[in-house]
Amino acid sequence: MVSASILVVIVSLVAVFVHVDQPTPASPIPDSAPATPCEEPRPNEPCQSITHAGREVRYALLRSEEETSETAIVDFGGPGVSILSGRFNLHEFRNSIPSLRNSNLLFIEEPWVRSNQSDECSSSLSYFYASSRTGHPDTLPGIENVINQCGISGDDALAWGFSPDHYASVVSAIEATESIELNGFLGYSFGSARLSYLAEVELDWIALIRPFPVGVAGEELLGARVEQSDGLLDDFERSDHEFMSSNVANRHLPVEAFDYASAELALGYLPGDEITDSAREIAGRSDHELAGRLSDSLWLRYGENSISSGYLAYLAEVCRIAAPWADDQGDESPVAHVLASLHAPCRDFTRPPGEPARIEATAENVCVVTSDQDPLVPDTLIRRYLHFDNEVDWLESPDGSHSAQDGTVECLESVGLSAE
Repeated sequence: MVSASILVVIVSLVAVFVHVDQPTPASPIPDSAPATPCEEPRPNEPCQSITHAGREVRYALLRSEEETSETAIVDFGGPGVSILSGRFNLHEFRNSIPSLRNSNLLFIEEPWVRSNQSDECSSSLSYFYASSRTGHPDTLPGIENVINQCGISGDDALAWGFSPDHYASVVSAIEATESIELNGFLGYSFGSARLSYLAEVELDWIALIRPFPVGVAGEELLGARVEQSDGLLDDFERSDHEFMSSNVANRHLPVEAFDYASAELALGYLPGDEITDSAREIAGRSDHELAGRLSDSLWLRYGENSISSGYLAYLAEVCRIAAPWADDQGDESPVAHVLASLHAPCRDFTRPPGEPARIEATAENVCVVTSDQDPLVPDTLIRRYLHFDNEVDWLESPDGSHSAQDGTVECLESVGLSAE
């Protein structure tokens, strides 16, 4: 398949979908004279907002130059990603794909961006993270405090991430407010999960790039993730020495074996041209600063011991959609240990009754791009769980980075969109 270069760099947080930039917490909202939704935290993209079901929702709607109601949702994945932060350069993204020029494009901001952690929640997250660095994932202290103090399940979780019902109703509310009609969906990574929230929606086209395998349960998801991560380092010589600890500049914590294991998981989100050199350093345990930076990106850690609310968004959506989760993750490798710890708050989640475990949205034209080289989710797992009523055009990417966007243009052409 011919690779298509797209100007935007799409880096997202899971299976695990985690971005590799240093996370930034939402700016505090003043107690007096509350800022409007599009003022705090200040977006670096066009911003509109609505109040729906008592909650403020931010979004960007980039309208076609020619008037039309036809609108496609573009979802860059996550959870834990701020789509209005400026990281995605929405106008550049649109201009880089001429086949989208005749559609309005809708980008919806995740709720966590405007939600503040309570002091109790922040303390619980810091304690949980500290215990994860040294404890066993099945006996970590602080898990219940994260669940209870931070509210990652039920209606409380809407402060951080979307539930299927809330997301679907938000989309309908935006359609009514803006006088638009949803007819397409372009989803990267966890975007496929958001598509599954739109149960029974009928679209003209769907294009999914390296999608999350909707329907997979947590144990199988994490097992596949460990295998893919291990495979990423197969071509590099691993250090024979047990790494203990090293202090690095501009990091409050020393880099330890835990950080190198976390860094192995985060490698897959780097651009393809950076993976080889970085993987060599991580396998050889020879670049402590890089290991610390990648580890912090995986855990969304910043400052001394603080965890971004983006992690809560991640838990709120991923724990729910991949339920049930195994109590004992089994594999005791360092990478498996870190991955199990990262998802430890998911262990008591169950799928709500009646909530679909598959994508029920339909479209006349469907295209999916996968890669057997993807360091997060193997092509076989995606094909096993992703099913549509209509025939799917499967395209294969040779790129070994989960953040790769190659295949987007070809996939859009496959579903009937062209630059002509």
